[in-house]
Amino acid sequence: MPLTTIPLPFGCRDIKLFPITAAGVVGAAIDLPNGRTLSFSEAEEFEELRGDDKVVTRRGSGASVEWELESGGISLEAWKALAGGLITESGVTPVQKKTFSKKSTDERPYSGSQHRCRKRARTPGH
Repeated sequence: MPLTTIPLPFGCRDIKLFPITAAGVVGAAIDLPNGRTLSFSEAEEFEELRGDDKVVTRRGSGASVEWELESGGISLEAWKALAGGLITESGVTPVQKKTFSKKSTDERPYSGSQHRCRKRARTPGH
């Protein structure tokens, strides 16, 4: 029996990011506070070779995913998982300092995400 998919909009409850190394090792979860939305769409551009008044062949440039993520704040650790860079900590309590830096030559790292959505609509009074 085939599975049915019923696309319904649900509220986002929790979004976590996971840094992934080049070797494929998944790091510890990093929470995004007050997650609101997570959406994505696949896109690919195609080129056609035309000749003799017809399309001879078609070639894609490779699939890409465009995504959008919204939350009520972001930690330096979460930004590092998305954009790469370096976080340095200095000082001792009560004067502690955390600094984020990124060079233009730094590559973007691989990362994954996990999110939880409401399973059913809220009813008034519950």
